Amino acid sequence: MTTPSDTSVGTGFLDVGDLRDPPMPGHFTGTPVELEARLALRANGCVTVVIGGVERVPLWPDGTDVVEETTDPRRYVVSLPGGLRLTVDTGRADTFVARGVVDGSSRPFEVEPGLPTAISSFLAFCKIVAQPVAFPDAASFTVPKP
Repeated sequence: MTTPSDTSVGTGFLDVGDLRDPPMPGHFTGTPVELEARLALRANGCVTVVIGGVERVPLWPDGTDVVEETTDPRRYVVSLPGGLRLTVDTGRADTFVARGVVDGSSRPFEVEPGLPTAISSFLAFCKIVAQPVAFPDAASFTVPKP
């Protein structure tokens, strides 16, 4: 799990690198497909995405940064490699299209039974029931024209 150096700017987030350390074989094995998503913000500070009406925890491309930009109102900025910035707050949320993979495995995100990983800990913190979604390629992100 990636966390900002200044803990006052957010609760952290996941990126696809979290699947490699420790290795999480069997997860996100499908072929990436184009997904339309809208950012969402939970009261606990988790920045999530809504795809087809289902809220999911995203694993952002490596090099992404998610920070709390303001606290009143709470506004978070997702900065992707290449310069694209997406924002979400209590009143509005950006929509984007990107190639992603919804995890098709129901196996827990753990290396040893009962030993949590950064991914399993973050999923438990965010309290999202649906399987997470991984966005491995920052270059696939676009923002639809209004």
